[in-house]
Amino acid sequence: MDMSKIRRFKFATTLVTMVLILGIIGVSVVVANGYGGYEETDSLQSLRSASGLLSDWVQTDQRATGGEIKDYTVVGEWTLNCHKECIKARLNQIDFDMAFAMYRDSVKSEANSSHGHQFWGFSATKVTLDGEILTIDGQITGSNEIGTDEIQIKLRKEATGNFTFFFKMDDGTLSPPASTIVTEVGGVVIKSNGGKDND
Repeated sequence: MDMSKIRRFKFATTLVTMVLILGIIGVSVVVANGYGGYEETDSLQSLRSASGLLSDWVQTDQRATGGEIKDYTVVGEWTLNCHKECIKARLNQIDFDMAFAMYRDSVKSEANSSHGHQFWGFSATKVTLDGEILTIDGQITGSNEIGTDEIQIKLRKEATGNFTFFFKMDDGTLSPPASTIVTEVGGVVIKSNGGKDND
C-alpha cells in the first residue's frame, strides 16, 4: 500500500472515530438533560404513576423496647401506580411499594447496624392535591419489627419543574413499637407518567 493510501485510510479511520465519539457524547448530553431518557409528567394534577429513589438521613426511636435514639442513612427504591390520574383514582386502585437499606457509618462494631426493609400491602385512605403537593395517606406493612404502619406519601413539584418525594411513618401497630422512624424521609422522582383519562 503506498503512502497516500495509508494517509487516506488513517484520515478516514480518525474521522469515523471522531463521529462515533461525538455521537456518544451527544446522546449522553441529551439523556442527561431529560430528552430521550426518563419520562416526566408536567403536573401533579395529571400524575398517574411514578418511581424513584430514597436517600436520606433518619432517626429511629427504640426507647419503647429499652433501646435508644439512633441515626441511620437510608437508601432505597419506591414505586407508585394509581392506574389513572392519582387525584381521581379510587383508593383501592392505588399501588405503592418500597424497599430500603439502613446503615450506620459511625458504628462499625454493631452486628445489626446495617439491614434492610421491604414494604407491601399498601392501602390508601385519602388523596389530596394542595397547590404543588400531592399527598397520599394510607397503611403499609413493613418487614421485621416495623409491622403495619400508617404512612403519608408526598410528591412535591419544585420551582425548577422537577418532582421530589417524601414519606413519613407513624408508630405502627406493634405495642410497644420496636422501632419507629421518627423523621420524614426524602428522595427523588426518577420517572413519572401522566395524561388525561379517557374513561
